[in-house]
Amino acid sequence: MRYILSFSFIFFSIFSISGQGIQDLYPSMSKESAITALMNNEFTITGNDSKNTIIDDKITEEDVSIILGKTREICVGRPISSLIDCSDTGGFTEDIDANFRVAILGTISCGEKKYYIIELNRNRIMVNSRYIKIDKDLSFYEISNITQNSKYKNAIESYSDDLNKNRKIEFKTYLDNQKSAGIILMNYSVEDVSEVTDGVTAKFEVFNPTNKTIKYVTFYVSGINAVGDKVYNIRQQSYVSEFKGVGPIKSKESASYEWEYAWFTDVVETLKIIKVKIQYMDGSAKIVTIPKSIVLPSKFQFQLQEYIDNL
Repeated sequence: MRYILSFSFIFFSIFSISGQGIQDLYPSMSKESAITALMNNEFTITGNDSKNTIIDDKITEEDVSIILGKTREICVGRPISSLIDCSDTGGFTEDIDANFRVAILGTISCGEKKYYIIELNRNRIMVNSRYIKIDKDLSFYEISNITQNSKYKNAIESYSDDLNKNRKIEFKTYLDNQKSAGIILMNYSVEDVSEVTDGVTAKFEVFNPTNKTIKYVTFYVSGINAVGDKVYNIRQQSYVSEFKGVGPIKSKESASYEWEYAWFTDVVETLKIIKVKIQYMDGSAKIVTIPKSIVLPSKFQFQLQEYIDNL
C-alpha cells in the first residue's frame, strides 16, 4: 500500500541538532509540535557554524539555475516528519531507482547526517546526501545557501510545475500507446504461502488500457530460483506454468489475481514472463510475446495508480 504525504511547498534552512534532536530546537514544545513548526517553516533556523549562515545578497544570478543530480544507487526517501532524535527510520518510504534524476529543493542537517529535499510523486521527501551525486561541483553548505535564496525558491517552484506538466503529458502518451499492446502488467511477484508448508503464491495485477472488455488473461511464466535457473512445476508437469485469470476487466479498469501453491516448493524467487494471452468479450484475442512491452515502467507506477483512483 502506498501512503501519500501532502503539504505545501517547503524550503528548509540548514540546522544542526544534537541531544534530543528536533525538540532541542523548540524546548517549550512537544516533539510533535516541534515537527509541525519545522514543516510549516514557522522559524528560520541556522547552525552555530558561520559557514551555515545565510547571506542572501551574495547569491548571484547564475546561482539561480536549478541544482540537479542523480541517485548513486537504489535508495529510499522518507517524509521530513520521520526525522526524530536524528533518526530517519519512521514513516512511509519511497523507493528510488539508481541513476534517477532529481532537483534539489532544500537541505536538512541533523548531527552528522545530511539530507537533500527532493520531490517524488508530488511528495517532498528527504534522501541522505550520500545517495545523491550533484551535477555541479558544490558543497552541501553551498547548496544549502543557494536553495534558501528567494530567487531559487521561485525558480524551483516554476521548475516543479513544468516538470509535473511534462510528466502528465508523457504518461498520457504512454497510456495511449499501450492501447495497441492490449494490456498493462502493473505488478507480478511470488511469495511464500506459509512458514509451515512448502509452496509459493503467484500474484499478478493488470490494467486494461483498451476500449474493449477483457474476458480472460492467461500468463505463461517460469519460476526462477536464487541462482537464475528455471524451477520444474510438479503440479503442471512443466518448466512453463500457465495461469488463467477470469474477467471481465472493463476498459480503464484493473484486476488482481493470486494462485496459491502455484509451485509446491519455496525455492521460486522470481517470475519470468514468457508470454501473455488476452481474450476479449468480442471474440478477438491477442498474444504478447515480448513481455517487456506490457510491463509498467516504474516511473509511471504512481501516475497509473492515481489515474485509476480518480476514475
